[in-house]
Amino acid sequence: MLPGVYPAKRKDGTPYFRAGIHYKNKHISLGSYTEESLAHNAYSQADSLLHDSGISLETALFSSQFLSFEKIVVLCNFRDNGMYIKTPIYLRRNYFSYYFSKNEEYKFDIDDLFSIPSIRSYAGVDGCLSMNMECRPASSPATASQAMVFRAGILPLLTVILLICAILT
Repeated sequence: MLPGVYPAKRKDGTPYFRAGIHYKNKHISLGSYTEESLAHNAYSQADSLLHDSGISLETALFSSQFLSFEKIVVLCNFRDNGMYIKTPIYLRRNYFSYYFSKNEEYKFDIDDLFSIPSIRSYAGVDGCLSMNMECRPASSPATASQAMVFRAGILPLLTVILLICAILT
């Protein structure tokens, strides 16, 4: 078996391959693949990304062939900031970026969290009612993923991340 690849079977008995990597005493799952070589390619790409700080987040987002954009953001954030966050959040100095896609980055700072109209304009959603962020799409177009992030309760997560950013600066 190639490094970083683990065989597995689906409920129906179909074989597939899981890719994973260990970094700073943390096991990170990279995904499931139909072929061993594809899983190994994902492992190799993650290994290069984690061990070469010369590969910027922006470069990695547009050159990766085997890792999802979410996993690239997570890995770069872990490498650069020493913090593993499962969602595609990249901590920056005094703010952080939330990636909805490799082309769609939303930037948040502490002022955004205390201004619900700002959050609405970032997310394209309206009708935010509580800390659980029960939101409905606004009249302006919003993607389902954007609405789901806020519906799932991202506000408490954003608050924690911004506090961490403030501590780190």
